[in-house]
Amino acid sequence: LDGARARSIAPATITITQSNDAPIFVSPGRVDVLERDDSEATTVPFASSIQPGPTTALDELDLQTVSFEVIASLSTIPANLFLQNPVIAADGSLSVFPAPDAVGSAIIVFDAVDAEPGNASFVERRTRGTVTINVRPVNDAPR
Repeated sequence: LDGARARSIAPATITITQSNDAPIFVSPGRVDVLERDDSEATTVPFASSIQPGPTTALDELDLQTVSFEVIASLSTIPANLFLQNPVIAADGSLSVFPAPDAVGSAIIVFDAVDAEPGNASFVERRTRGTVTINVRPVNDAPR
């Protein structure tokens, strides 16, 4: 072939497989709440822009949900600061349960976890976050 390159054409198969993106959200690094004299929870807005993946992952946005799990074993929570561990609801609200008259700070580690209800072969993805919760004192009336 007098210097010309030989070409061959052959069929090729390209396979695109689905992947599950990790959930995304926006949250502050610190939340301040006031101490309480009762055993009620203080609930504040916390996480926002919660999605099971990026806005380009249309299949995930339509099919998946996101929940939050507080990981107590990785968190730093002083004894007697809370009546129970903080809870982050699926809507992103944070409920804190300060012990009566307790003040101090805790570092809470949590995961955002995606799920696809009805899909038994679904493999979840997690996005880890941390928040410092400061329980601030209140100037109580004399008793």
